[in-house]
Amino acid sequence: MTQFLRSLAHGESPIANETFENYGEYSKIRHLHQLFTKLGIVEYKDQNLLIFTRWLDRKMDKCDLNDEHTKVARQYVRWYHLRRLRELSDRTNLTEGHVRTSKQDTTVALNFLGWLEEKSISLSQCRQAHVDEWFATGNTTRSRVRSFAKWAVRNQYLPNIELPGGATFRAPGIDQGKRLALLADLLENEEIPLFCRAAAILFLLYGQPITRLVRLTINDITTNVDVTEILLGDHPVLIPNPFDEIILRYVRSRPNINTAGNADSPYLFVGFRPGQPLNANYLMRLLRDHGVELRVMKAAALRDLVQEMPPAVAARVLGFKTASLEPHAAQAGMTWASYPALRRATPKNS
Repeated sequence: MTQFLRSLAHGESPIANETFENYGEYSKIRHLHQLFTKLGIVEYKDQNLLIFTRWLDRKMDKCDLNDEHTKVARQYVRWYHLRRLRELSDRTNLTEGHVRTSKQDTTVALNFLGWLEEKSISLSQCRQAHVDEWFATGNTTRSRVRSFAKWAVRNQYLPNIELPGGATFRAPGIDQGKRLALLADLLENEEIPLFCRAAAILFLLYGQPITRLVRLTINDITTNVDVTEILLGDHPVLIPNPFDEIILRYVRSRPNINTAGNADSPYLFVGFRPGQPLNANYLMRLLRDHGVELRVMKAAALRDLVQEMPPAVAARVLGFKTASLEPHAAQAGMTWASYPALRRATPKNS
């Protein structure tokens, strides 16, 4: 690290993205790279995209597939994952979650090709029986081969096959009492860090994925007279009192902004890295440590919300797809007739 800094200071290495990217132990200089990027010293490059491309280079270097399968794997990653990630990056919508999914799908695709090679089967020789065996003899992670298999069929590397149906919706056990008790505790428990209380409140009220919560900005919180709202979808939604007091108190005292890299950060939950939001995995661990059972309590929040408004309306307000909320409404036994406001708004037939 000292030698690296000296080479930059003496002009032995150019202050450019390539200098940082080609450093052997990038994790040691990542913070410095992000700081230089935030200050405009080097040209902006999406760090999430950089993390994936560096990971991919290492992954493919270690790949011991035959030439045919290696070529197919490289084309799959380049034209399916890398193209998608770059498009998201161009729209500044690329998140850690997107990178994680692409890593998982790529890893499973390579495992599938390796599994075929162990059986002395080429991809073009793969048949329905082989695919069925792949799904039947491994863990649920093997289901992530779907994106590769669909791409391979579409590009005629793999014969037409049928993939087993996706997992059906199974609502986790719902304990609204526990969720409400935790919300009450978050109002009073000063031992929990304020940023963690704010994040937990938003999660428990609106069931937002943590990866989406960390991308919220302070501009998504608005106050008008005595009403505080948050923008999650198409329209702002009310933050009820007294939870709004915790959120506003947090907004006024956001941590991690007293540094050169984050002094003007727009993020509601500012990260430790320059210009980045708080790491979603880090926040997930903190919430779990404070008793927030993510999957169960997300389902509880969404179940509660779809009892107040139809899935189509809730989806627009909360930023979800309607299809992802309909199973929660069905589990709660909600139908169109369950929403009195809709019945009153519908004219009667004469």
